[in-house]
Order: sequence, then structure tokens, then C-alpha cells
Amino acid sequence: IQYNSFYNLIYLEVLDIGENCILDLETMLFKRQFELKKLFLDSNVIYQLKKNLFYSLKNLQDLYLNNNKLFS
Repeated sequence: IQYNSFYNLIYLEVLDIGENCILDLETMLFKRQFELKKLFLDSNVIYQLKKNLFYSLKNLQDLYLNNNKLFS
């Protein structure tokens, strides 16, 4: 997903990009999604989350990351 894919969607409240074989998320991907409340990233192949990826998501209430390749 390119860093500006959601750039103009500033009033977006729910985003479901689960089950899309996503490997990586750009750091600035959610830069302008201040209203986002639910984010579905489940069932992809994400192996790491970059620092500050969710920094702008001040209203985020639910984050779904299940069924990825994340490790601690």
C-alpha cells in the first residue's frame, strides 16, 4: 500500500484492509486519518509494525491484527 493511498480520506472512521496479503505498512500511511475509530489489518502477512505507524490515530478504539506474522 502506498503511503498516500488514504491521504484524502480524512473523515474515515472505519477502514478494513484485512485479508489483502499486506506485507508492510508505510510509516505515514495513516497520517491524516484523525477520525479513524476502527482499523482492521487482520489476516495479512504483516511481520512488523513501524515506529509511529499509528501516531496520528488519536481516536482509534479498535485495532485488529490477528492472523498476521507478528512476533514480540
